[in-house]
Amino acid sequence: MMHRSGFKIMTALLLVGFALIGGAWVKPAFGDLGSLVARGEIGRQRITILAAPSPLRVGTVLLSLSLQPINKSARPPVTEIDLTFTPPEADHLENGHGHGHHGAIRARARPEGSPHPGMLATQVDLQKAGTWTVQADLHESGREESFSFDLEVGPPASPWLDYGLAFAFPLVGILIFIWHQRRSLIRRSKDADSA
Repeated sequence: MMHRSGFKIMTALLLVGFALIGGAWVKPAFGDLGSLVARGEIGRQRITILAAPSPLRVGTVLLSLSLQPINKSARPPVTEIDLTFTPPEADHLENGHGHGHHGAIRARARPEGSPHPGMLATQVDLQKAGTWTVQADLHESGREESFSFDLEVGPPASPWLDYGLAFAFPLVGILIFIWHQRRSLIRRSKDADSA
């Protein structure tokens, strides 16, 4: 009876250990639509912007844009939008610029880059934490329309979150081994006492 309960406890500990280790190697995925970061109007279109992963951190960011005509018309769908990412204000002040697009990143959102049908998307590498200002420019009917919004980008995740559990896994294995050996010694000493 004691042997069966020890086996169940050891199996449960192993399953918990594997679950923790599996969680340590999970990286942000861009499979979901992301979190809503802005909504408004650009020209004669309603624009909705989603960002992934959530929360946004320094590194690669996927922006997905959905455009819907405000009034029902037979216009061709929008196939691209130009985006300008302006870094946090601290960068401008450090470089002696109070305004402007110094260090701005330019990207173009297209349907080909989108993992979601019917949406435009682009991936951008944002290497500074803070509030990025993003301007979307749409060329429609010979006019240029603009829409601006902010992206809050957090600092990179601690490496301990990525690698901490990987370092802990051998420790979990050693603890399970010690627990198993202790149980075996206790069982042997009880068998020797009863004999």
